[in-house]
Amino acid sequence: MDSAFRTLADRENTWIWGSSLGGLISFYAVVKYNDVFGRAGVFSPSFWINDPQIYGLISQSDVQEPTFVYFLAGGLEGSDVASDCKRAITLLEQKGLDTVYLYLQTDPLGRHNEAFWSRWVKDAYLWLSIVGPEQAGTTKKFNFQIYPNPVHDQIKIDSQYYTVPYTCQILSLSGQVIYERQCQVALQWMFLPCSVGCTSCV
Repeated sequence: MDSAFRTLADRENTWIWGSSLGGLISFYAVVKYNDVFGRAGVFSPSFWINDPQIYGLISQSDVQEPTFVYFLAGGLEGSDVASDCKRAITLLEQKGLDTVYLYLQTDPLGRHNEAFWSRWVKDAYLWLSIVGPEQAGTTKKFNFQIYPNPVHDQIKIDSQYYTVPYTCQILSLSGQVIYERQCQVALQWMFLPCSVGCTSCV
């Protein structure tokens, strides 16, 4: 692949991604061949097929930082996929991998099919492509753009796609905090009474 195409061959830019059995093999690859793969999309992994071997692999492998893994689990998949993903995350954390590199997205209505997985491709791609090792363990101040709509009681907040937890605050003209929210991903819409007169979000 690298010899035939103009690729970025380093592990930071080498991904693997799959769903169901593909999710299982993607997780296996990013753990087993961690010197090759730096990022993985693990959708509804069939961990139960390879239990306990897949979990034992984690303890036997050298998983280096940064290794980014986006897990997806649905609540209607017929198996407790979310618990399986949480177990894998816990074992990775025990190996010393910082939690900022691991993300579990759950959807209570998600079923084990392509329709479910396709709904989360964009979200996973953004998380995997934008997060970087320089963001881990840092505290930053982010700027947002807001668009008050006096016709409706809503404010559109357009934020960048941050993958580390952050706090969004909306301030009044006098500097009083009138709204505060703990966030994990990008904000798109926030519904508030327009009378609050907010001017900034930091």
